[in-house]
Amino acid sequence: MALGKERKRAWVSLVVAHLHLVDAVSRRMDDAGVVPWESYGVLLALEEADDGHLRLGELARAIGLTPSGATRLVDRLEKLGYVERVVCPTDRRAVHAQITAEGRVARAVAWPVYEAAIDAVFGLSEADAATVADLLRPVTGDRPLVGV
Repeated sequence: MALGKERKRAWVSLVVAHLHLVDAVSRRMDDAGVVPWESYGVLLALEEADDGHLRLGELARAIGLTPSGATRLVDRLEKLGYVERVVCPTDRRAVHAQITAEGRVARAVAWPVYEAAIDAVFGLSEADAATVADLLRPVTGDRPLVGV
């Protein structure tokens, strides 16, 4: 099926909106001196996971990074003391990333800044936001959404 004019316009609008929103939220988080936007997603995914840990591959899928990208981000967060690597209790060959107490604090401190940034730059009413979420359902499917 050929990509029609409106479908192409919708795709480009979605990509540009994503880039704009992430950039604006990231700048506000950086200016406030809290954990960066990319790190926030990792900390939230781990905090919401059972027992506060995920296999690195599961973490990568949850936050939309490649496995190598997630590994590099976990490396940085580990140096800050926000996550630690632990051996999987059921498969000693597997390594999990686990959020630390310091990571939980860093995520909690960042949330008010993140929330205010989303509120400032997203610009949708609750009803419009529900419509957008519903329209994106065919794309997101049943994929678990971190933070919802």
